[in-house]
Amino acid sequence: MENNPPEFVYKYRAAKSGKDLVRLQRMIEFGEIYFGSSFDFNDPFDCKPAFELDCADDEFVQRNLEYVRVKKGAFAAAILEPQIRARIDTEDDPRHPKNRVRLQDNMGKILEGWGVFCASEEGNNILMWSHYGANFSGVCIEIDTKEFDYLEKVNYVPSRPKINALPFGESSSSAVDKALYTKYEQWGYEKEWRALDDIGCKPLSNTGITRVIFGQRCRCKIRERIIEFIKNSGKRIGTAEIRPDETTFRLNIVDL
Repeated sequence: MENNPPEFVYKYRAAKSGKDLVRLQRMIEFGEIYFGSSFDFNDPFDCKPAFELDCADDEFVQRNLEYVRVKKGAFAAAILEPQIRARIDTEDDPRHPKNRVRLQDNMGKILEGWGVFCASEEGNNILMWSHYGANFSGVCIEIDTKEFDYLEKVNYVPSRPKINALPFGESSSSAVDKALYTKYEQWGYEKEWRALDDIGCKPLSNTGITRVIFGQRCRCKIRERIIEFIKNSGKRIGTAEIRPDETTFRLNIVDL
C-alpha cells in the first residue's frame, strides 16, 4: 500500500446545525480531531472484508498439520492428524458456512474498537463538497499531514476483498490492508487517506490546521462564527473560499 501522503489532507464538514458548529469549534478552536468507529461509517461494506476458506480436503489437512508442526512440533502433528481429518465436513470444520459468518463477526468486533480518521487529498473536490460539505454550505478544514504518525491511502477495487483465513493463508499486514484500507471503486472520488488511533478526540498541534475553506453557499452568520473560532484559537489559521472556475468544471480555492 502507498504511504507517501500529500502535504495536506482535507476534512469536509457541514455547518448548518448547532451540533455541526460544536464539532467545528472543537476542531478549529480547541484543535481536536475525532477518530470514529467503522461501525458508524456510511458504507455498509467499509472495514468488512469477506473471508476465503475454500480448499480441497487434503490441502486443508496439510495446512493445519504444518501449523501444528510450527507451533508444537512434529510429534504433536502426528498425534493430532486423526482429529484434524475427523473435522472434515462437520460443523467443526473451519470451512463450514457458519464459521465464515463467525469470522466476519469477530473481525467486525475487532475493527469497531479502532478509531479511524478519514480525510481527502483534495480540498476542491466537487463531489466531496456536494456530499460532505452540505451542498457547498459547509467548510473544508486543511490539515498538515505532519500531524499524523502514519497515514495510509485507501485502495479502491471492483470486487470485495477476501482474506484467506486458512493457516498460512495470508499475512497480518495484508489482512489489515484489505480490512481497513480497501473500498469499493465507486467511492474512488473521495481520494481518501486514513489514520488510526483509539476511538475518541485527539489533539492537533498549534500548526495542525492551516486553513479553513468556506463553501460558496456558507451563510454569512456561519462564517462569522467560524472566524470567531479561529480568533479564539490564537493560532495562525488562514481562510479561503471555494469558487467555481469561469471556463471549466474546476473548483478554485481562493485565499481571503
